[in-house]
Amino acid sequence: MSCIGNTIFPEGGTEMLTNKTIYIVTTGATKVKSVSMLLNQFKQEKANCVLIPTSMSCSMMDWDSINGFNIRKDYAGEDSENLPEEDIVVVAPCTFNSFSKIAHGIADNYPMSILHAAIGKNKHVVIAPAMNYWYFNHPLTKENLSKISSYDNVSIVYPEFIYSSDGKLEKITMAPWEKIFDNVCHKYEKIRYIDRKILFNGSSLVEKYFSEFSLTGVHLQENHYANSTAGFMAMRIPEGILITCSGSLVGSLSRDDITIIHGWDNHEVLWSGTSRPSSETPLVLEMFEAFPYKTVIVHGHCRDVTYSPKTLKYNSLGYLKYGEWNELYKIKPVLEAYGKGIMKLHGEVIMANNFKEALNMYFDMYKETQ
Repeated sequence: MSCIGNTIFPEGGTEMLTNKTIYIVTTGATKVKSVSMLLNQFKQEKANCVLIPTSMSCSMMDWDSINGFNIRKDYAGEDSENLPEEDIVVVAPCTFNSFSKIAHGIADNYPMSILHAAIGKNKHVVIAPAMNYWYFNHPLTKENLSKISSYDNVSIVYPEFIYSSDGKLEKITMAPWEKIFDNVCHKYEKIRYIDRKILFNGSSLVEKYFSEFSLTGVHLQENHYANSTAGFMAMRIPEGILITCSGSLVGSLSRDDITIIHGWDNHEVLWSGTSRPSSETPLVLEMFEAFPYKTVIVHGHCRDVTYSPKTLKYNSLGYLKYGEWNELYKIKPVLEAYGKGIMKLHGEVIMANNFKEALNMYFDMYKETQ
């Protein structure tokens, strides 16, 4: 096998946010006290951060933790005309009040004016609601979610539902900062691992197993276990790992959507095929290493399962960072116990000996929500 090309990504990240200007609009929810966690993640990825707090969030801010960051509170000041143009705007935390303003175009303060202008300029906007159960269950919130979700350039990071061990809802809180960060990164680059394409004619291998992948994908789509490009399928074979490529439509796969992974020494993924392997490849490979007796892995996004209080036993210990190595430990105990699990706020993973068994395990998981 000989190399025919390389993706040039330095160790530790793809530099997808390098020199991107990110406006972080904060509103008056208690989560604002820890916004430095998000700012520091962006800073580590070499992004230019501009913090734009509402007056209420200013009263709650931990100012020592954000010392050194660019902060803009209003239009006043000699540098007001030198605000760098945004590439993306993040609203986190976003209160019930601010969420309603976004839905109804109310720009009655500096942060909301900046935000609405960004929406009008078709900039990427990521909103993370932070409100309690009563506000989130308000009829207007449901209307606002529908309205804001209809904006092509706006995405909503849904909040986390916290349940007690007996399945009783204790509270609703903003999604983890890591998930908000992942959502921003996903706007620019789906692949976050280092990889190298190699020369290998694997058409006969793909042909041999294609029908299994295709039929499984159709089943996942028809049963709403996976939608659009969300989710993947992977199979261990003697020659390596067959896996759906990043961005493939699992419900209508073509042969070009199947990629072969040949090795991953030192976390460099060697692959052949038309397109790069799934963005979740690091997790897949670590699972196959940790569970050598399993042959297939299926990942889906069934909201009824992911967020059900009846499937709490399958939840990972924490949020798994999107597409990164060394995250398996957060869900490994669950996989050891059940052979399947729920990545917190990120969907299900099923391990099995074949795809038919995996689908049956997924269906059993779904039945538990009924």
